Amino acid sequence: MRTTPMSLQRHWEIIDVLTELYVLLDTLAAIPPNLLRLPPVDTGTHPVDVFNAEAANAAGFSSEAVKTLSALPYLDDIVLIAPSTTTMNYYGQGRDTSLFGDDRELVYDERLAPPSVIQLTASEGGYGCIYIYDAETRNMFPWTPMYEGSSAADSEENDSDRPDYLHVEPRSPREALQPLIDKFRRLHYINMPLSGDTNHLLFEENLDIGVSNTPTKDELQRYVGMDYYRRWQVSRELKEIYLDCGWKVDAVEQLEFRRDEFLERRRHHLANAQSLAAE
Repeated sequence: MRTTPMSLQRHWEIIDVLTELYVLLDTLAAIPPNLLRLPPVDTGTHPVDVFNAEAANAAGFSSEAVKTLSALPYLDDIVLIAPSTTTMNYYGQGRDTSLFGDDRELVYDERLAPPSVIQLTASEGGYGCIYIYDAETRNMFPWTPMYEGSSAADSEENDSDRPDYLHVEPRSPREALQPLIDKFRRLHYINMPLSGDTNHLLFEENLDIGVSNTPTKDELQRYVGMDYYRRWQVSRELKEIYLDCGWKVDAVEQLEFRRDEFLERRRHHLANAQSLAAE
């Protein structure tokens, strides 16, 4: 666990759990290499040459939100980490006031987020989860716009100035993100880099629609198509390679995971899968 400086102790939980998630993704090789950006251990915050605090302030983020943003881990790209859910990246000196301003927009709510609010993820088409952290209250709101919009029970006059994400029950950062961590650690989510640098994440629960709990090959092919079935089949084989290389689905520290061996076996396995698909 990384040590959090005293000035950031109020936000240690979001820093800690987000670091755990991103380090897990990197260890799994579930993201492209060299994307993980952690703040220096001695300061706990990213230096000014890679985090533009001045631009974040000018865009309207509160001082507490800027302090939090400067200390968060980042993936230096836009990465799919859950169904229709992508990471947001506040890292990089090239980010100007305009970009930070864009990141304050609640796209599916047509308003700006309060100054203390940080959106950690973005939603594709409203179906993905926007993980929202409030640096003032230290609450998190896992908000899926398509399913958790304005409450029908609220009156229009009382609801007009209330962001839609507030209809979601607030949780601690650990409560909000632990289910996602568990999905990856237990290998329910399997990374599928099937075509060069393009990573495809196959989310197995998507197959629950229209098929039994133990779907047959015919059921899967009928409901999701041959191409999706083939990728699902490859993902199950990758899971076995993870386990065979020492991955422990209940362990936080993967001391027995032979990552280099896994990467080589995955490379051969996917190359073979691509060859078979091309026949």
